[in-house]
Amino acid sequence: MRKELARAAARVGAQVSVDTYDIARATLIAPTTRYPAPERTLAVGPAGAIDKQRDSFSARWDSLVGNGAHETSGDVAA
Repeated sequence: MRKELARAAARVGAQVSVDTYDIARATLIAPTTRYPAPERTLAVGPAGAIDKQRDSFSARWDSLVGNGAHETSGDVAA
């Protein structure tokens, strides 16, 4: 899975990092100190993980970055 993450990250010019919990991530939009602030990260996780997105997330995200960039369905690495 990390190889797929690395390929997806490379396609958008991002680097993969691994934190102290051994979780691999690629940061596409880095967090800032302003609020509200968008962040976008690719990460790998187990299949079947429960979606924790709140009902209001899509509208709020679109107001920050637009273009339906909040969509999480589908395989980014494909």
